[in-house]
Formats: sequence, structure tokens, C-alpha cells
Amino acid sequence: MTKSASPSFFPDKLLASVAWSFSGEPFLSRTEFDAELTEYQADIMKNPSWNSSELALLAPEVVVQYDEWDEGDGQEGAEVTLRADDGKGFSTGELMFKVHNAFVRQLSDRDHHFFEGFLFSAAREGVPVYQVHLGS
Repeated sequence: MTKSASPSFFPDKLLASVAWSFSGEPFLSRTEFDAELTEYQADIMKNPSWNSSELALLAPEVVVQYDEWDEGDGQEGAEVTLRADDGKGFSTGELMFKVHNAFVRQLSDRDHHFFEGFLFSAAREGVPVYQVHLGS
């Protein structure tokens, strides 16, 4: 896959300092998710002052993908298009909440389910496309 150049307003790496585990179930409430994500940052990253309302991406929508190599079966993955609640951009909490709920059922039981940031892949008609970088 050829990586296209990132427009200057889409960072090459996004939320690389955020820790999270795609495990469990989708969250019903954004408030509950933000509380869990904040606690996770305090526990794992030792950052008790982390703020889920900080702007993460100034774009009204984003395409998020993940790819994983399955032993013997080749590559598999998924893609989702997300829209910002305010129509302008995503806070860290909003983006993580939506990505978690979109992919947790597929990723929860896999070895690689720990979030390690988003990597810019391309722009499709002005919409950024990011790969979820996963680790074990």
C-alpha cells in the first residue's frame, strides 16, 4: 500500500500518547467511557490530569481502519466512517469512544488489542483516513 502525503492539517500520528485496551463491550454512555479512559490514563500512563475534552482532530469526519494479520488466513480488518458530534472536530474522548464502540467486538479477543495511536494513511476527498495502530 502506498502512503500518500499527509496534508499539513492532518497529523501523521494522532493520539500516540493515549493508552487504551479494546476489550470488553461497547459503552452505552460517553460519560462512562470518559471516566474509564481517564482512569486508564492515570493507571497506565501515570497522567492523572489527562483531559478527554482536548481537541484531537479538526475534521468533521474521519475514516478509521484497522488491519490484522491472522495466522494462516491472511489479512483482515475493518473500516468505519465517523462524524464529529459538533460537525467541526473530534475531542480525544469522542474519537476514542466512537472507535472503541466500532471495533471492540472484533478486537477484544485478539492478541493485538492495545491502542498505540492512529497513523495517517490518506485523504479521500478531503476526509482523513487513519489506521489504528495496535499492539499486544
